Amino acid sequence: MTFAFQPAIERSRIEMLATGQWIRDNQSLLLLGPPGVGKTRLDVAAVERGLSTTHFRIEELLQPPAPGRPHPAGAPQASEVQ
Repeated sequence: MTFAFQPAIERSRIEMLATGQWIRDNQSLLLLGPPGVGKTRLDVAAVERGLSTTHFRIEELLQPPAPGRPHPAGAPQASEVQ
């Protein structure tokens, strides 16, 4: 794998993520960054390997849900956090 498309990426971190252990451990991965850093590239690679992905715009995750509606990412509402 070449990292020339985004030299700021830590190769060791990507190699660790590539093992898929975080998936087997039922952990989530949140990719944030400006356009062109490789978020979609990683997503496409995951789907090509049979994984499912979900996309959210950061605004969707930061705004509270409408009354009576669940948060798009399943996060607890402020009133549910202890």
